[in-house]
Amino acid sequence: MDLLVIPLGIVCLWGIRLNRKEFIEDYLSVKHTKALRGILVLLVVLGHLYKDADRGMLHLLFSNIGTLCVVVFFFLSGYGLQKRFAQSPGYEKTILTRRIPGILLPFLLLVPVYWGLYAWTGSPYTVGETLESLVTGDPIVRFGWYTLCQILLYLVFFLAALAWGRRPGAMPLGVLAGTALLALVLY
Repeated sequence: MDLLVIPLGIVCLWGIRLNRKEFIEDYLSVKHTKALRGILVLLVVLGHLYKDADRGMLHLLFSNIGTLCVVVFFFLSGYGLQKRFAQSPGYEKTILTRRIPGILLPFLLLVPVYWGLYAWTGSPYTVGETLESLVTGDPIVRFGWYTLCQILLYLVFFLAALAWGRRPGAMPLGVLAGTALLALVLY
């Protein structure tokens, strides 16, 4: 298991360059964070593999790094969403139609695939259990909770944009309050 870290490290460091000449103004732009987001995704996958394997010298590190990676990924996604909202008038009208289909459609395509795999391995789900799993936060799609959380956070952002709109300072506070309320409801 620990041997997977070597190719992962090589992939993550491939093409890295140090910039000593200038300060990058838009260091949190999509262009500059794309590689970081890819590394975060790889670390989350590696973390899941370590948890499943439950062994290795690096087990303690990698089996616990996933939460931090998800938090940073959510931060980058939220930052980009807020920045785009602040720069593009009327963006709130397109949040649901632009952001959610890109994550919901692949997820919905995976539901029947997982449903078939569970039936094939002798652990079938009924249609009712499958639908219920989408509401309980533990979908039959493995680690699908992440997709459901991302959709709910987009909905929080959308509602905050409708409620507080373009008032400086109110929008981030609205998103924070909505996220806290969502966390309480989900808890």
